[in-house]
Amino acid sequence: MISVQLDWKPNAQFAGLLAADHSGLFAARGVEVEILPWEVHTDPVAGLDIPGRIAVSEDNLAIQSLAAGNDVIVLGAMLRYSPLAWIVRADSPVTSFADFAGLTVGVHVDGVTGLDYAVRSAGRTLSDVNVVDVPYDKTTQLLRGDIDACQCNGLVEPVEMRAEGSVIRVLWARDAGYQVYSQVLSTSRATYDHSPELVEKFMQALWEGWTQALAATDVTASMIVEHYLHESTDQIQHEILESERPWVLGEPGSDETLGVVDQRRLQASIDLLHENEVIPDRLDASRLLRR
Repeated sequence: MISVQLDWKPNAQFAGLLAADHSGLFAARGVEVEILPWEVHTDPVAGLDIPGRIAVSEDNLAIQSLAAGNDVIVLGAMLRYSPLAWIVRADSPVTSFADFAGLTVGVHVDGVTGLDYAVRSAGRTLSDVNVVDVPYDKTTQLLRGDIDACQCNGLVEPVEMRAEGSVIRVLWARDAGYQVYSQVLSTSRATYDHSPELVEKFMQALWEGWTQALAATDVTASMIVEHYLHESTDQIQHEILESERPWVLGEPGSDETLGVVDQRRLQASIDLLHENEVIPDRLDASRLLRR
């Protein structure tokens, strides 16, 4: 049994995983999979001490876990770059990360590092911002004025909000130079060493699921709404899935391989965390990769 802890609702950002689950790609390889949606305050990587657990998160959580002494390994990444972003209301005076100073900004556990980087890139520090943890209804809090900005997946919540008629603006961490991996799949070395063939079969089915999902995005969108996220619509899920295509496959002409984490890029993420004093030591990226 493999249990997969997501870092958000089971929507199109996890399309390959959901497609592999629904179409029986895992079962065909003899892999039983349980998908665990995110719950409030959940740090997906914190549960990797559970045998058979695989976490989905921004790469910084896996790196920080290794830095804290946990024997974590990265199996791959569903997104080549982080879609980490912050939403503000259309009438907000915020036009850059420098404007976050003195404001209340909602985040999740995996977004604190990106926010720290973004405000530093604008000449501010995280201590200049009132950072609060937000639950599923964060966009309601934003529109109500309880918070001034909130973390989002720039490929997801903006699409959902615009479909509801909300007028918002998006500030992308990537535009501030935050070039890290996202939807990284990590597990404990104990889980991998105990069942390497099982984990590898899971990963093979996952990438096949992504290929299948992107080959028929309309069908995939309908499947997600019918079986995993009833409160959404086919149109919303289809738009999300199409918008994330280059984030999954790479830009046209890219020679990157689906899901593969490049050691040099992972090292750059580690160095970024070290330079910003998120982790005390500069770790070697090879420690996070399968041997």
